[in-house]
Amino acid sequence: MVILASMVSIAISSSGSIRNRKNAATWDNPPQKFPEGQLPFITVQLPIFNEQYVIDRLLEACCRMDYPRDRFEIQVLDDSTDETTDVALQMVKRYAAGFGDLPPQPITYLHRTNRYGFKAGRAGRRTQNRKG
Repeated sequence: MVILASMVSIAISSSGSIRNRKNAATWDNPPQKFPEGQLPFITVQLPIFNEQYVIDRLLEACCRMDYPRDRFEIQVLDDSTDETTDVALQMVKRYAAGFGDLPPQPITYLHRTNRYGFKAGRAGRRTQNRKG
């Protein structure tokens, strides 16, 4: 399962429920439930382009997701052409090693120098690198 963080807001909890917040008020079906230990593996892809002032808050929010660390990965997909590349890479290294009160996070940094297409479209090109 792939989640593009810039396109959909999804609430995932360790109790095993998944619900799209946008449609939560009108959704008649109960959230999908998974037995403990059988939660799906998910990949959270974060496409960015020259967003050095956003990357810190974005990574903080993703790393604080209430989901088992062995059941998800975070991919920062960077198309930046400015100093965002250095900022994002340092932030990814910091969270991967464990930062503040957070344990080491399953996060990777992927940089593309050829900006063919658009930033969100880049996620499709990286599907071979994802696990979820």
